[in-house]
Amino acid sequence: YFDEIDNPNKAYLLGLYIADGNCTTVNNKYSCLKSVGFSFTESDKHLLDFIKKELNLPNKITISKSYKVKNTNYQSKPMASISVISSNIFDRFTSLNIGERKTYNNFNLPTINKELIKYLLLGYFDGDGCITMSSGIRNNGYKYNNYQFSITSHNVIILEDICKYLKSLDIKSYIRKSKNSYLIDITKKRDICKIQNLFYNNPSNLGLLRKKEKFLK
Repeated sequence: YFDEIDNPNKAYLLGLYIADGNCTTVNNKYSCLKSVGFSFTESDKHLLDFIKKELNLPNKITISKSYKVKNTNYQSKPMASISVISSNIFDRFTSLNIGERKTYNNFNLPTINKELIKYLLLGYFDGDGCITMSSGIRNNGYKYNNYQFSITSHNVIILEDICKYLKSLDIKSYIRKSKNSYLIDITKKRDICKIQNLFYNNPSNLGLLRKKEKFLK
């Protein structure tokens, strides 16, 4: 499936994987199995339905129960997951340096057809990105809205590649350090509107529903 990224669905799914997918090896008595999996909160299960259909998987989507983290007040959300044993996909991702433990690897944005990069970025944003708005009233009574588009990663190299791509579209973006990770930060409404148009003004109808609705709002 990923040998050649030649359509929007493949590019989007590659972006989703880079953000929220994983490669793991499973050892049993007879062999070492290569597994590729995806996991999202249960409320975003429609992404897994899309993945299941795209990869033509017979596997069931599993739902984990919510649990309380010991010694904290944090209650986890139920998670939906799907995985497949596939040496082909596993080895393909490994060749791109996005295989096992990719969270801690430095890797570039995969080289694909320039017309498909926006779909890869949409998938990456759906996994590791955020769009926010805050409003208030200044002392002089002026009402204001602040907007922020961001993508977070431990890997600054891929963020630098994304910034270069956005610059080619006349979208100004910045990278800043945030605790143990980095993030692309865009706050100008003009540039955020350009990204909205880039992501959603196309016939593909791709995108995580809750983020798409929030972005359009």
